[in-house]
Amino acid sequence: MWVCIGMGLFFGLVSAVALFDLTRNNEVLDKDNFTVIRFFKKKTIKAKDLKSISEKGQYIIFSDRNGKTFCRVSSMTKNIDKIVEALGKRGVKIERILI
Repeated sequence: MWVCIGMGLFFGLVSAVALFDLTRNNEVLDKDNFTVIRFFKKKTIKAKDLKSISEKGQYIIFSDRNGKTFCRVSSMTKNIDKIVEALGKRGVKIERILI
């Protein structure tokens, strides 16, 4: 009986953390900056410092001028297509990688 209660509490806690994580993910493109907020982490980069955006499988990968991955965003993210389009108009190279 205690094992069932413990497992129930564990799965409830894991579910709560996962739901909290889903609601705290955010991508913002304002005047000159692209900001990605992930579960207590906030990363900001100037739009002109982004080199490329590549779509690989289920993810969209944003790379900086040094070729390092700035962030990885799910392609199912709401309004990510608008952000990619806006960055493309600002001169960021958009490439598709077929797997």
